[in-house]
Amino acid sequence: MSHKTIAYFKTDTIAEAVFEIRFDTTLQPAFLPGLLYGLEEVKARFPSSEALPASQLPVQLLNVNPELLFTATHKMVGGKEALLVGPRSLAFSVTKPYPRWNNFRTNILWVIGVAKKAQIYERVISSTLRYINVFPLTFNENPFGLDALNLHVKFGDNEIHPRMQQSEGVFLRADIRKGEFQTTTLITAPAKMTSPKDSSIVAEGALLDISVQRQYLDHYFEAKTESIVDETHEIEKSIFMSLLTKNATDMLEPIYE
Repeated sequence: MSHKTIAYFKTDTIAEAVFEIRFDTTLQPAFLPGLLYGLEEVKARFPSSEALPASQLPVQLLNVNPELLFTATHKMVGGKEALLVGPRSLAFSVTKPYPRWNNFRTNILWVIGVAKKAQIYERVISSTLRYINVFPLTFNENPFGLDALNLHVKFGDNEIHPRMQQSEGVFLRADIRKGEFQTTTLITAPAKMTSPKDSSIVAEGALLDISVQRQYLDHYFEAKTESIVDETHEIEKSIFMSLLTKNATDMLEPIYE
């Protein structure tokens, strides 16, 4: 009997998906947004552009705190999609509804292609794929939220229990190495995601945030871009599936390949 693989779920828990690259460049931070937005295909896809608060940071401060080099200074928006540009970073994000992996993969490769065309970087030093899932507290009138996740954690006499998501609250973090990839998984309950436009609540429940990152030497990312993107996704998907209970898997109505 052949083993069936889940392709996606009819009921999607993904609130936001993000792919980010960090890179080396000799360009001044102020030049990058203009180089990207100067491409007609970028302007057509992301007609709205705005400067973020980090764009006001002085260059001297960036030199003192290098982590600020990866903070987005400009945001370009088109519908549910956005490009976030920093002095040495570029991120592509899409909010609910998630377009499924094949489409998201195509979009990731398109973003990398326009970044190359705009010549904003010399080489990629790291890439990160991140999925933020929200499990509502109830689903079809059944308990959900933390009940959907395989959690078996105890601190002394205190055991993590789904009821805690409505009172005490839960925050768990796991950093696990998988070969060349570093994974970070965050579980938070109760949690709310709000709209950046009007601060309205777009999702509420138990939050499952999974990030998979890899760092690179030389031009390895440029040589293996597609296989790296695919492997990163497979690792993220395996973590997500391992955390779903059998009951939650059935309730979300899986579609098999």
